[in-house]
Amino acid sequence: MNRPTALSFLIFAALLSFCEKPSGMHRIVCVPVFSDSSYVPAILADRLGDGLDQAGDRDLRIPTDSMFRLCAMDSITDPNYWISLAGRLCVDYLILTFQPGNTPDSAGIACYGLKPAPKRIYQHRFPVTGSDSLIRLNVMNIESLIRGNDTAWEKTGKIECKYPSAQNTAFWKGRQAELLGSMETALGFYEKATGSGVSHPYSLYKNAQIVTELAVKEQASGQSVQAAFYHAEEMLDAIPDSILKVEKALLRARLCIHQASWNRAEQMLHEVQRLDADQYELYMLLSRLHPSRYRAFGFRNEKELIERALDLNPADVTATLALAAVCQRPHEWSEAEAVYKRLLSLNPDHIEGLFGLGKFYLLRNQPVRMIEVYSKIYTLRPNHPEILYNLGIAYYRTDEFDKAVPFFEKAAVNYGYADAYLYMGAIRMKQGRTGEAIEAFQSRVRLRQGPDDRYADEAARQLRRLLEMQQQE
Repeated sequence: MNRPTALSFLIFAALLSFCEKPSGMHRIVCVPVFSDSSYVPAILADRLGDGLDQAGDRDLRIPTDSMFRLCAMDSITDPNYWISLAGRLCVDYLILTFQPGNTPDSAGIACYGLKPAPKRIYQHRFPVTGSDSLIRLNVMNIESLIRGNDTAWEKTGKIECKYPSAQNTAFWKGRQAELLGSMETALGFYEKATGSGVSHPYSLYKNAQIVTELAVKEQASGQSVQAAFYHAEEMLDAIPDSILKVEKALLRARLCIHQASWNRAEQMLHEVQRLDADQYELYMLLSRLHPSRYRAFGFRNEKELIERALDLNPADVTATLALAAVCQRPHEWSEAEAVYKRLLSLNPDHIEGLFGLGKFYLLRNQPVRMIEVYSKIYTLRPNHPEILYNLGIAYYRTDEFDKAVPFFEKAAVNYGYADAYLYMGAIRMKQGRTGEAIEAFQSRVRLRQGPDDRYADEAARQLRRLLEMQQQE
């Protein structure tokens, strides 16, 4: 056995040590067979592994990103190599993401069923650039194939009754819309799947999950969402007690947290721990509780909880960003930066990761690095007001005022980003353009956002100073 084969086998064997699997579970392995596509498995793991764990069908498993890095290092592009290796380790399905050449249409995804004999059951090629949504769509297709479409629920043994084909069709259309990020569309299909006849319990669960997510977004904008939370609880109550126990408890805990019902949230999380302590979302939700509550689960601080979540789901973006944020609080700067860079090594165009790293450099007062990061985001989202504003701040801190002003002007005039006017006033004041400075400060004062608006107070102070100087002249 040559060295790469031996190394691959040992790591594969270690990561697939869960060979004794419960009846009805599938073992799936995802491998990037070329380093340029190494970010693809992270997206796939996040969409397939994380999504199914939350949904309660843990019959699809994806190992940690350690294997992803190993395979990218080996760069063995022959599918037969991985088929042979996976077959020797009791794997049921092998998913390969590949980029065998340098042409734009050379990337793709393929799935092989390995039992009773290896057979390619799915393949699709797609462009490298902008392929995230295509990857999600292909993951949905592979998931559908493995589950067996209309009969998948009976095959898992989790749901005994049969559902009309129209319900299953609506469910899979909802699943596709959800994976592509169209939550409102997904909700419509899930409602259709539960609208008549025998209730489709998984659609009820997904319905409740999306209603909760949309309500949380509305709650963040100050809207009343109590009715939506109540509706989600009603749908969870309609699901039979014998199925989706963990998932219902997790979603109920989340609902309780958003309603500040801390005692019931803790009870629900204790129930999840009793049923399945390997649910990564358990630890993410525990991190939202007061330390006196999560210490009863054996954790000393929020960082320990998030690290436990990442042990269980290394590709989870939310947990990765949360870990970086936690590291910044006690000023563990180097660790926070490493977490952001690890996320971006998997997907260099990840917007939230780039935002986080840019804000990290803002806190560290490293404007040159901040410019590098936000300039990249600007190429991806040229009309995002916060990107425009932060690029203006970065150039302001490097005294490149002529570069800063256009970004501040666009953020303020086109998108109503009030704080940009304060910086515009400060720049014009430094440049000796008093009239323009006064106009900018007046605009910020007019856009006061409450009694404790510090930026409006500062603009008013600078405005008084300029007016006094004019009177003295």
